[in-house]
Amino acid sequence: MQWWPFSSNSASNDRPSGVSYSRLSNSHTKVRPNKRCYMMFSKAILSTLVGILAFYVILFRTEFNARVYIRNWVYHKEIENAGPLSDCFNLPSDSQYIRGYSHMYEITPGVPLTDGFTCYDFAATIQPRPKRKHDRVIYHSFFDAHKTFDEASYEVARSFFATQDSDDTSLYLWTNNLKLLNHPLIQKLKAIGGNRFEIELYQPDDLALGTPLQGSTMLDAPTEDNDVMQLLILYRFGGVWFNNGVMFVRDVSPLFEHEWILQGNCANANGFDSSMMRFRRGSPYVCEMLHDIGLTPPSKQLKPQALYTRIHRRLLQNAIRPWAMIPWCFTDPQACTSKLSLSTAFASKSETRDRLRQIFAFNSHQKLDKKTEWIFQYLKEMYQSVLAQ
Repeated sequence: MQWWPFSSNSASNDRPSGVSYSRLSNSHTKVRPNKRCYMMFSKAILSTLVGILAFYVILFRTEFNARVYIRNWVYHKEIENAGPLSDCFNLPSDSQYIRGYSHMYEITPGVPLTDGFTCYDFAATIQPRPKRKHDRVIYHSFFDAHKTFDEASYEVARSFFATQDSDDTSLYLWTNNLKLLNHPLIQKLKAIGGNRFEIELYQPDDLALGTPLQGSTMLDAPTEDNDVMQLLILYRFGGVWFNNGVMFVRDVSPLFEHEWILQGNCANANGFDSSMMRFRRGSPYVCEMLHDIGLTPPSKQLKPQALYTRIHRRLLQNAIRPWAMIPWCFTDPQACTSKLSLSTAFASKSETRDRLRQIFAFNSHQKLDKKTEWIFQYLKEMYQSVLAQ
């Protein structure tokens, strides 16, 4: 009989003579991995991933404008009721705030302004037309007298005189100490602007007389980045507010017929940026904001973004057309991704200059770097050419 080692017959007669077998223990049957194959496979995977990443980085650019929300099943936030309007809107039925304004210029387009360079192109369509009679418009800004009034601050103020209509506009530079009057650069501005330029002392208690904030503890807030100050000044005098850092490029008068706040950035269609805003004297919009601020508990910090959004929603809920939001690029062309931001989006300085001339102002946010320093110098030379001083 032919012998077969795995035969089911266990008879010893079938086993070849002189041959003995022993069962292997489990400890001797472990399969050891081939380390060389494992390393080669790992290197191949890693090389492939690196190649894909390099290919992606070379061909594509990633920019994140993401917002994170808690899922409704975790926390469901009810839509906020912005509440009733205050007495600020107890207006006659024929008030333009109730029945709406008729405008010559449209400053809120019906298309997205993040596609290509649509925002810049749209700004270029808003050009001065034959003069329409309007009240004198005051531009307001603030400078902390405890800081150094340097060349950048001087150029911001000079940009007003180089670009805005000399017949219908004035500049009030507000400060917390009148010692600023003696500064040599202020004296130069006075020589340029004459009666169009005034230094005003910010006294919140006086400005708040007759407003919803009269006697409020909110008047004690620091003047730096103080939206209460901005709103009090605009309510009392009306006009255009701009932060120290905003350099005008061309005449803003086509935007006067609207009341507005700047859009915060190109990715947030509902965000407001108070670095530049325009309201009329005694505006019920501003009155409503001041009324809401007056209801803020002393222990609670004022959040301007939330304030403007809340009042804007309240007006809509009460069938009142709210103020306008001017597109981000009009006065702050840096407030977007690098693909659309003025200092990085264009292939050459020549194209950047052309785009710069389409908008109304450039906001440096008092921070200049290698990408924006040349824009500052270009505007400085432009002001020099216009004013010849």
